[in-house]
Amino acid sequence: MDAAAEEGVEQVVFLKAVQVGFSESLRNNIGYWIDHDPGPALLVMPSEQSAKELVDERIRPLLTETPRLKAYVSDDRSDNKVHHTRLASMSIFIGWAGSPQALASRPIRYIVFDEVDKYPPFAGKEADPISLGLKRLTTYGSRSKAIIGSTPTTRVGAIWTAWERCTQRRYFHVPCPTCGHRQPLKWSQVRWPERHDGESRQDQAERVEAAGDARYHCEQCDAGWTNDDKNKAVRLGEWIDDGGSPRRVGFHLNSIYSPWVSLSALAGEWMRAQGDAASLMDFANSRLAEPFEEQASSTKPGLFEDRAKLAGPPLKCPDWTQAVLMSADVQKDHLWYVIRAWGAGARSQLLRYGIASSFEELRTLAFGGQIAGPGGVAMTCDYVAIDARYRTDEVYAFASSDPARIKPVMGSDRLKMPLTQQNVKAYHEVVQYTVNPNYWKDVLHSLIHDDDQTRWVPHSDIGGDYCKQMASEHKVHDPRANNYVWQVVSKGADNHLWDCETMNTMLANECGLFVMEPEQVARQASTTPTENDWLAGHSGRWT
Repeated sequence: MDAAAEEGVEQVVFLKAVQVGFSESLRNNIGYWIDHDPGPALLVMPSEQSAKELVDERIRPLLTETPRLKAYVSDDRSDNKVHHTRLASMSIFIGWAGSPQALASRPIRYIVFDEVDKYPPFAGKEADPISLGLKRLTTYGSRSKAIIGSTPTTRVGAIWTAWERCTQRRYFHVPCPTCGHRQPLKWSQVRWPERHDGESRQDQAERVEAAGDARYHCEQCDAGWTNDDKNKAVRLGEWIDDGGSPRRVGFHLNSIYSPWVSLSALAGEWMRAQGDAASLMDFANSRLAEPFEEQASSTKPGLFEDRAKLAGPPLKCPDWTQAVLMSADVQKDHLWYVIRAWGAGARSQLLRYGIASSFEELRTLAFGGQIAGPGGVAMTCDYVAIDARYRTDEVYAFASSDPARIKPVMGSDRLKMPLTQQNVKAYHEVVQYTVNPNYWKDVLHSLIHDDDQTRWVPHSDIGGDYCKQMASEHKVHDPRANNYVWQVVSKGADNHLWDCETMNTMLANECGLFVMEPEQVARQASTTPTENDWLAGHSGRWT
């Protein structure tokens, strides 16, 4: 409430657990604006129904039951509509996220967005509701204020996005009853007795709740606080900022601070949620005020640095090489690429990676004979897979210039079976391969983490950018689709090489290298290493 009245603060973001007083604080702010600093206000709710409930249950009682504010209420019924209340000092408009008319029709000084993670992605056919609403503040410039509050869902949700954009963040620090050290309350510091032998998790939760055995442990002296100790400490707490500029101020408050929820009740809720993704998400969102990501797979950059020590040099194929494959990710004015040597049983080593400035440069890199094969002979790439989602016509034209070796690829999360689908594009008379990227990312991840650490390796001279890009995505649970998907770890992180390596893995499978055994290679090996004719003799997927 204080931050919403501070000079220089344009936006207040509240990342909150449920039932921690946000709605009450909003009503207090509205009352302050009416009585002390009036200006037209817009309150934006997730839906029309929630907007009506806000008026009936919050706004009208605030105005009619507060003596100081009642004096501003008009007796004219036309001034007291559901979506517009005209007071003696200012007007209050009520809108909802799915209505562009409610968000874009008038200049506003104060705007409040409530439960933004429940908003639809677009207001009708226009921009997202928050962006649309914030434009209403333009007329009032530095005198305007915006308040954005919500319980979070995931890291791509609206409230977490707003939180990441805050220029200053404030956390509520409370003093330890034993040593006096001030600290924000974190779930990792809540502890309770371990499970007894043969005791179910449900029985453990019941025991801890009944006995009130959960304690909060000071991060400094490790003293255990009872629930009463915690509540007393909260009454002595204060908001501490991180030292940033207070232009956009973010606040975070979880349920550990709440006087209405005991530590033992939270512990019991946590224990019962184990093994249930929906319950874990509800606990993370509603109790801890944290976004939920049930991480299933991830890789650290250091793994690739370690694997480089087991690999050969760049541009030199290992003796077991049976094919050299390139994959490319198309950007606005350049193309990321990966060239990898593959052998039977899906064994592979990176040969080269980087950026090509044009399609012709990519062609030279693929077919220019710059790679040393077994025995030192010059080799070229057998096939090139290139992403066709961007600059599509250029990609098809490039593929049509050498359709036997250049394969355009489209990703589709909806593709189930077959895992790779072929479609002829009549305009350029090339075959487009549609693949499920999540599936092939799973396959690539399994190769990287194979028990045989030499099965999938980079080359010995990789840089930090390669390592970062290869660790740029992790697999998390998507609660909306109720499945697991690969997502970038943080917004803005480059993942082009990860995408290239994913396509390269798919390409190797299409060539039959996942099912081809070393014995087959030995039987089909050419006496002339430059001929590279094993593909022609192998009954693989491409003919």
